[in-house]
Amino acid sequence: MKALDSKRFMIKNVAKNNFFNCSLLNKCEMRKIISFIIILIFSVSQTAFCDELLNTPFTKASNPIESRKLSSNFNFSKSGNDLIGFGSDKIFQVHPGFEFSTTYDSNINREPPGQRNDDIIFRYVPSIDLVHRGTQLQVTTGYEMSFDEYLKDADQSGFNHVAKSLLNYSRRRLKATVDESFTWAKTYASNEQSERRTIVANNVSPEIAYRITPKFSLASLYRNYIFQYKESALRENSYDLNEIGGRIYYHATPKLDFYLHGSGNTVDYFNSGLFNSVGYSILVGSKGKMTKKLGIDLLTGYKGQRYDNSSINAFDGWTVQGSLQYRLSPKINVGVTGKRDREESVYRNVGYYRSNAVAVDLSYNMTSRITITLDGAIEKNAYPRETTEGTRTKKRNDTLSTAGAKINWRPARHLILSIGYGFRERASNFDNLFEYVDHALDTSVSYKF
Repeated sequence: MKALDSKRFMIKNVAKNNFFNCSLLNKCEMRKIISFIIILIFSVSQTAFCDELLNTPFTKASNPIESRKLSSNFNFSKSGNDLIGFGSDKIFQVHPGFEFSTTYDSNINREPPGQRNDDIIFRYVPSIDLVHRGTQLQVTTGYEMSFDEYLKDADQSGFNHVAKSLLNYSRRRLKATVDESFTWAKTYASNEQSERRTIVANNVSPEIAYRITPKFSLASLYRNYIFQYKESALRENSYDLNEIGGRIYYHATPKLDFYLHGSGNTVDYFNSGLFNSVGYSILVGSKGKMTKKLGIDLLTGYKGQRYDNSSINAFDGWTVQGSLQYRLSPKINVGVTGKRDREESVYRNVGYYRSNAVAVDLSYNMTSRITITLDGAIEKNAYPRETTEGTRTKKRNDTLSTAGAKINWRPARHLILSIGYGFRERASNFDNLFEYVDHALDTSVSYKF
């Protein structure tokens, strides 16, 4: 009897385990099927409802303050399987991905009231990231090639290319860093220049630091920034910036550095020497973790710029730029970004404008799979010279305001669905000439291994 009962017990457990394993397998299969169905429904809906969207006043999310550096928003993956190599110093992780988004924009060319044109933009973005984390060498690099398809204004459709890389090499006393970003954009519009243009921009910044003592390091740094308009109408405003300087670092804690920065620069325009200039910067900064909850990246000090053309006002002034990141709670993060600086200008014969901006963003992790982000920004741009527009002669002043919200949902490990809304407005003392209002709505689905 005992032997019979023992056999019955074993058979019962085997059946129970088989049922449990089948349940797990079914759950995994169901997740894959659900993810596939979601992608299929989303893709079909883009075609099925595009005609209806053309007549619906939806709008697209826009970035708070556009960067003059045109840095890419790559999210290098921290997870992943080791696909290439063996051992900690030979592992390279390759992460291909794809994103598809639909954007409705109520004012694609940022035109004054009464002249606005809306459009729907389909965006297809294949991408690939390469990540290496060795004991001495760390490399993160990525490339994306997007195709933007404008349904109404087909002339603006085209390919955009963005590449970004960060290399860190460290020894006991030596540390070298190279940060590089490249952009070829067909439909780029800046805060100042509303009309979309084709541009090429490349920004590379190498830095070599040597630790003299446990608390102090000396560093040499260089920056080359090329900004080029491809269309002949604005080709005169293409320029090449070169900056060379050095820093003294004080390592306050293992996670917090303070530093003194000094540099000189030259700005050379490709086709005209009208805006050529030389300048300098004397700055102090801090970067790292102030506390477990507070991160800081701040740079402030004094800048000057002198133009070869004496009719252009020289720039001398205090500058600040940086960001604070604060973890308000385990689920809420708050960020504040600000700048007060000089920006190269494409407006008439004005060499630059003074830009003052502040932006706030908040992210809330509602669940492990759902994140809500809110952002807002305001930027004031002041021009140092009087210009004449029509019958009015005065110094141009613009105020740019933006706000946005976005929801990201991760239904599966590598799949992200999102929907976002954005508002953008520019007010100017030249009224309708530079003013515009833009609403936008976008939806996207992305998959990255």
